[in-house]
Amino acid sequence: MSEIPELSIAVPARDEEPNLAALVDEVRRSVVETGVDAELVIVDDGSRDGTPARLAELARLHPWLHAYRLEEPLGQSAALALAIAMARGRFIGMLDADLQNDPADLVPLLALVRRGDAELAQGVRVVRHDTAGRKLASAIGWAARRLILGDLTRDTGCTTRVLTESLARRLPLHLRGLHRFVPVYARGIGARVTEIPVGHRPRRAGLTKYGNVSRGAAGLVDCLGVRWLLSRHRAPQSPPRHL
Repeated sequence: MSEIPELSIAVPARDEEPNLAALVDEVRRSVVETGVDAELVIVDDGSRDGTPARLAELARLHPWLHAYRLEEPLGQSAALALAIAMARGRFIGMLDADLQNDPADLVPLLALVRRGDAELAQGVRVVRHDTAGRKLASAIGWAARRLILGDLTRDTGCTTRVLTESLARRLPLHLRGLHRFVPVYARGIGARVTEIPVGHRPRRAGLTKYGNVSRGAAGLVDCLGVRWLLSRHRAPQSPPRHL
């Protein structure tokens, strides 16, 4: 791996000890060993199981894996923000740590962004293996985003994506809940976004940590917050003129 890798894969993890070894192995086989110059950046979001020790062990075995820990759980957005801050790649990929995302999907997504076809290549889960409650929460969230934000993104809840490093660093992921609005926020600040089908798998081990139907009210507030953020966004439509 070079000093500046092409791709940094940002992954938040909370209480995912049973899945970490398989995740690292899949990234190795489906990304690193296919010729992509990549690093994996995993941020432990205040886990209470053996996640920190397992990450430290895996990082010693794989020099392209960099692990960090938040001592208290701050949420998926904050963990992603830290992973991006620590990343060194020209492009940023994102995955969940629960193995429901397929790391192999990052390779075609990277190709689209590398060619300049888009600044964000967003995955769309054609077949989803979620619980009924999670599907209902996603449907409600999609309807709210469409109504309040005019967001027509087919699957904004899919974490599998690749984007340019410069766009990734402009995302306000230090704000709680913003990980659910990456595509609409990117479009709102003028980025080119494309969507392509990706895989989705049943969870093999552990329990879902982020998001459910009971967070509907918080999701509505988040929608209003993103609308306010985008209404305040200002960027020049043409390059500034030198005087």
